[in-house]
Amino acid sequence: MSNWTSEQQTAIYERNCNLLVSAAAGSGKTAVLVERIVSRVFDERNPVDIDRIVIVTFTKSAAGEMKERLTKRFEDILKADCGNRRAIRQIALINHAKITTIDSFCSYILKNYYNTIGYEPSYRIADKGETELIKEDVYNELLEERLKNNDENLITAINSLTQGKSIAPFFDIIKKLYDASESHPWPKEWLSDCAKLYDIDNEDELNASPVIEYLFSYIKELLNEMSQSYDNLIELCEDPGLSGVRDVLCDDKSKVTRLLECNSFTELNNNADKNFRTKPRAGKGTDKELSDYITAERNSLKKEITEIIDLYCCYPYEDIIDEVACVRTSITAVVDFTTEFADRYREAKEERQIAEFSDVAHRALEILVSKEGKTEKYTHVADELSELYDEIYIDEYQDSNYIQEKILNAVSRCRFGCNNIFMVGDVKQSIYRFRLARPELFMEKFDTYETTDAPCQRIDLHKNFRSRDTVLAFTNDIFYQIMKRNLGGVDYTDEAALYCGADYPAGKKEDAFDSEILLTTTQELEEGTKQQISKQELEAKLIADRIRKMVGKEEVVDEETGEFRKVRYGDIVILLRSLSEWADLFAEVLNANGIPAHT
Repeated sequence: MSNWTSEQQTAIYERNCNLLVSAAAGSGKTAVLVERIVSRVFDERNPVDIDRIVIVTFTKSAAGEMKERLTKRFEDILKADCGNRRAIRQIALINHAKITTIDSFCSYILKNYYNTIGYEPSYRIADKGETELIKEDVYNELLEERLKNNDENLITAINSLTQGKSIAPFFDIIKKLYDASESHPWPKEWLSDCAKLYDIDNEDELNASPVIEYLFSYIKELLNEMSQSYDNLIELCEDPGLSGVRDVLCDDKSKVTRLLECNSFTELNNNADKNFRTKPRAGKGTDKELSDYITAERNSLKKEITEIIDLYCCYPYEDIIDEVACVRTSITAVVDFTTEFADRYREAKEERQIAEFSDVAHRALEILVSKEGKTEKYTHVADELSELYDEIYIDEYQDSNYIQEKILNAVSRCRFGCNNIFMVGDVKQSIYRFRLARPELFMEKFDTYETTDAPCQRIDLHKNFRSRDTVLAFTNDIFYQIMKRNLGGVDYTDEAALYCGADYPAGKKEDAFDSEILLTTTQELEEGTKQQISKQELEAKLIADRIRKMVGKEEVVDEETGEFRKVRYGDIVILLRSLSEWADLFAEVLNANGIPAHT
C-alpha cells in the first residue's frame, strides 16, 4: 500500500508515545506495522537500527513473514539507491534482530542471563505427552500422601467436587487451576487470592466480592437489553386498540427499571419481582399479526426476567454467606493442594532438566523483576535491556496475557518516562481465551488511551481493504445486533464497524455482489432423512447447486488484471466450523457433482 489513510499515516509516523492501534479485519495492519518499522529505521532525524527493536509476533510463521517483508523493503531501498550505507547495514543486522514470538524472546533472556537467578540453562522444552505423564505421577503421589494423612478438608472437597465413585475429575480440576495460575506473573499469589475470594462474612463483603460484582454487572447488562426491547414494543403500540397492552408493557418495564436502579447485588435481590399483570386483549380492528408478535415478544421477556430472578435473586444474602462459609474450607484445601502440586511438578521437571514455555516465561520474569511481599522491583538486567531496545512492537496484542505484559513492560523505557511500546490488534478477533489470553488488557487501554496527541494514544483503523461494501454491510448488520462487550469484547457501534476502503468495479447488475444466505427447510431435511441423506450432505448439495450456477456464468474481478472474468472453481472456498464429519463428505458430494474440490 502507498496511498495511506490519515489514520494509517498517524500509526506509521507518530512518535514518543505508547501507541495502541485497534486494527479491524482487512485494515492493512501488517503493512502499517512494516512501514512504521521501516520509517523508524530510516528516520532522518533519529534513525534506529533494526537490532535495537523488539518485534513480538504471535506465531513463528508470522515472525518469519515479518522478517521476510522487512528484508525485502531494505533490499528494495538498496536497489533504488545502490550506495545506501544504512540499507546495507540493516540487511546485515536483520538476522540478529529480535523478530520473534514471546516464547522465543523469553528463552533468549533466560539463556543469556540465567546466572542472575542461579538457574541451570541446559534444559529442553518437553512435549505435551511427557508433561502429562509427569503431572499424573506427581498428582497421584501427593494425593496418596494426603489421603494417608486423613486430610479431612481435602476429602470433603473431593466428595463435593466429584460425582459417583470415581475421583478422576478432581485431577482435571487441579490441572485447570494450575494452568490458570501459570498465565499470571506470580502464580502462588494468584492461587492465594482465589481462596481469599471466599472470605465473606457480611453483606458489605458480599457486595464487594469480585465474583458478585461481576455477576451484578452481567445482570445489569441483561436488564439493559430487556429495557431496550420493552421500549421497542411500547413504540409499536400506537394503535388505540393496543392502549391496554401498552399499559401492561410499561408496568413490565417499570420492574426492569427498578432493578436497574439498584446499587448492589443484595438490593437487586430485595427488589426482584416476577409477578406480571395479565395482558388484556387487543381492541377490535387491531392488526392481529402485530398483536400476536407483541404477545410473543412479551412472553419471551417475561421468561428471561423470571429465569434471572430464579437463578440469581432467590436467596436472602444471609443464606448466600452461609453457603460461602460452608465451601470455604474445601476451596482452601483445593488451593493448598494445587500450590503443593505446582511446587512438586516444578521440581520433577528440574530433575529431568526439562521445561514448558510457561516455565521459561516465569524464569525470564524472575530475571527482570524481583518481588518481595507486594513490592516489585526491576533488576539491573531489565535496566540493561531497556537501554538496549529503542522500541517494542507487539503484534496480535489482544492475545497477550498478564505475564507477557509484565515482561515486555520490563524491557521498555516506560518507567523512565520514555513511552516506546507499539501495540496492534483487534479485540473482536480474540479467540485464544482457552489458551489463557487476556483481551481485557487490550480493552483497558482501548478505554483509557487518548485518541489525540498524548503520552498514551489510540488509533482506530476501521477501513477494510479486503472486501466489497456489500460484504461489510452484511457483516456489520449482524454484528450490530449480536456483538456486545460481553460477547466479542466490544460494543459494536459505528465506532467499531467496518468501512470499505478499496475501490471495486461495479457489477453489471445492481445486486451482482450482494451477500446471500442459502437455507434448507425442515421439510427438505425430513425428506432427506427418509432417503438416508444427512444434514451435512443436504447442505453440501445445496452448495454444489449454487456453485454450478456460478462457475462460467457469473463474473468476478481478477486479482491480477483488475478486470471482470468468469468465475472459476479455484475462486471458491468453503469455510467450515469443524473438519470432522463435514470436510470429507463435502468434498465427496462436490466431486460427485462434477466439481473439483479438496480439503
